[in-house]
Order: sequence, then C-alpha cells, then structure tokens
Amino acid sequence: MQSNTTNLSVIIPHHNDETRLVQLLASIPPDMPVIVVDNNSNHDFAQFKMRLEQLGQAIIVKRVDIGGSGTARNAGIQLVQTPWFIFADSDDKFTADLQNITTKLNEAVDLYLLPPIILQEDSDQVDTSATTWWGNKVTNNAPDSTTYRMNWAAPWSKIYRTAFIKATNISFPDVPLAEDWSFALRVGQQAQAIEGIPTPIYIWQKRSGSSMTFSKAKSLGAAKEIAWADQFTLKHYGVYAYRKDWGKLSWRKTVNLLRAFKQSRYDIAFVIQLAKIMYSKPTITD
Repeated sequence: MQSNTTNLSVIIPHHNDETRLVQLLASIPPDMPVIVVDNNSNHDFAQFKMRLEQLGQAIIVKRVDIGGSGTARNAGIQLVQTPWFIFADSDDKFTADLQNITTKLNEAVDLYLLPPIILQEDSDQVDTSATTWWGNKVTNNAPDSTTYRMNWAAPWSKIYRTAFIKATNISFPDVPLAEDWSFALRVGQQAQAIEGIPTPIYIWQKRSGSSMTFSKAKSLGAAKEIAWADQFTLKHYGVYAYRKDWGKLSWRKTVNLLRAFKQSRYDIAFVIQLAKIMYSKPTITD
C-alpha cells in the first residue's frame, strides 16, 4: 500500500511555546494536515498565525480563549477532515516513520497504539528503561487486553479513526487533572477494534517544572473523573483487573493530591474533601 500522508491529521494544543512548536512542525511531512489550537497564549494571535502559515505546511491555526489543553484538543477534533488523526504536545516531535505510517492503517480499526520514544528530562538522550517499558505494552499484550483498553491513559502516541470519535462524541472534560485519563478510558471502552503497531513515531520529552492551572472546582471535577475511572474498570473488567491494572496507579492519585494541596495554599479542609472522592471505595455504577 502506498503512503498517503494526507489521510492523517496532527492536532497540537499550544500555549506559549512557539519555539518548540516550530521544531515539532519541522518533524511533520509538509503535506500532512496540521491543526494548531492556541490556548490563550500571551502573544499577538494574528501575527502568530501568519508566522505558522508561512512555514509552508498544510496548517490550520485556531485560538480558544477558555479552558485548558483538553478544550484545545476538542476544538481540534472538530476541525479534522481526514480519516485519521493523532495528538501531539507542542514540545514533542515525530520520527521519520510518521511519513509512512498510513500504509499500516485499516479503516476497520478504531484505535492504534504505538510505542513512543521517551527522552530523559530536559535532555535529548533516550530514556532506555521508559522507552522499553512502553514498547512492551504494545508487543507483550493482546489488542483487547485491559492494558490496551484501560492502562494507557496518555492521549499521544495513538492514532484515532475520526469517524469513530465523532460518532461516539467522546471528548476531553474541562478539568486541569485527569482529562487525558477520561478521554483514554472512554475510547478504550467504546472502541470496537484496537490494534498495536510496533513502530515508534512519537518522541515524548519529559519536562521539569510543568504545572497546571488550579481551581478548587476543577480539581474536584478531576477527582470525580479519577473516581469514574476506578468504577468503570471494576465494573467492566472485574476485581482482578482493577487490582492488577488500575489499583496500582494509586501513586498518581497521591501525586495529584499533593499538587492540589500545595496549589490550594495548604487548604486542609479542601484537600480532605478531594481525598474522599479520589480514594473512595469504587462502586459498580454506570
């Protein structure tokens, strides 16, 4: 099958990171459709849009003034006109294999998982351990396993069939934490066919000092998304799968809780409320 890079769109949420965004764009074939959704950056948007359009790529540039990266990704999905799309963070890159990946896509498959290459924090050196761990997720598990459906919470390094996402109305919730968990789990729940492709096309750069906008209301919303993830896993995959594939991720809940505690200026009453949601015993509900 001949490669057709115009069958796959790249959706990029962006906020105040133009230098690395341009580096990311340079790793994308010039005829592959790109949708950049700027999330309220503090620059002249008209000038920013013009600079990107002058790069000679098939690019759409849009701005959203409210919400976070999830809202930006939702706006990008609505603009996709190709059979497939993939997300990219503005500070990451693609490998040269992106050029030919469309030769491996089957329209009967709703979701493809591909192993990313992980770079060490603020470095161009490959994190061999992390890269191998992600690679094993693809090569050592069956496509319909709980690992494929439930234990890959990142939205990147996945290729989505556009018609499937739009038909199911799956979207990112407007919360600063766990919006990727929510989207990934709902995709895993509803995808009829999932496959892995053992070809790395995405390079994820670890960054130090990353932070998210904090508000008490949104953090409570995020906690509810995490609680929903627990409930969904338990209901659809049983107690063993919950303990094996999701319960072990409780450390991520703790990290998020500590971040919220700090950002709330050590509001103990609020964090207790948050913890009651996040650590409540999962119940089997819809």
